[in-house]
Amino acid sequence: MPNLNFPPPTEHQEFERLVADIAEPVLGTPLVNLNGRAGQAQAGVDVSATATDGTHIGIQCKLTIGNLTISVIKEEIAKARTYKPPLARFIIATTARSDAPLQEAVRGLPQETFSVELWSWDEINNYMNRLPGVAITYAEHVLLGSQPDPERRHAEHLREALDRPAFLRRAEAEHSFVEQLQAVRDTSSFLRTGRHYTRTQQFVSALPYRRYSDEYSIRLQGLLKAVDAMDNQLRRSLDALQDPNSPDHVASMVALDGRRMEVLKAANRVFSDQDLDPLEPSS
Repeated sequence: MPNLNFPPPTEHQEFERLVADIAEPVLGTPLVNLNGRAGQAQAGVDVSATATDGTHIGIQCKLTIGNLTISVIKEEIAKARTYKPPLARFIIATTARSDAPLQEAVRGLPQETFSVELWSWDEINNYMNRLPGVAITYAEHVLLGSQPDPERRHAEHLREALDRPAFLRRAEAEHSFVEQLQAVRDTSSFLRTGRHYTRTQQFVSALPYRRYSDEYSIRLQGLLKAVDAMDNQLRRSLDALQDPNSPDHVASMVALDGRRMEVLKAANRVFSDQDLDPLEPSS
């Protein structure tokens, strides 16, 4: 299927938000933040991120009319040198089209204490085609102008992801712990990526990578911790769970049910905040 060609935004604030939404999955970290108020970069950095290894990444967003020049890039690099904490990676994201001579000129610049790279609009467009949740949000909010409540929407999809036997049914009624483990991992994936699959692994929806309110984010972090604990419990005790004759079978079943109930408690706190019905475990 050919790529969709998205028009670039016309507002700097929208471009910053788009770049931040893309940065989370592309950089592989949820620790992405917008710096200052719209258009107020700090030391040339509009979007900051902390990588999984603890190093810092800065992104400058250039809503460019025409071509980006090497002199502008040099100016932004000079600003980035003063950023605190020091950067390990500096990215200039631009609405300008891909420019091979400019890329070559950037590679020829003196070496910095951080790497320097360009994200042209062509690359950003490719990322949006690979990240349907980001693309959908961009089309809805920027191109069409609608503003659905993102936290409510996320919570509704989250409820769908958790409304399945793997979380509602007691361990003694589970017919396949391997399938249960897959269901738990699907939910973990949804919390991390926004992609939602059915029990038969059909892709049904994708939500954008975005920064929610602190309160909602804390709720999600608590839920993800509970889901990961259930995943670990299943993996560690899978053999004992599947073997009724194992001396650890009963204890493993009890431990798994405890983890399952912790997931439901954490999830229902999210749903309560969004005025959604709680999930009720099967008796």
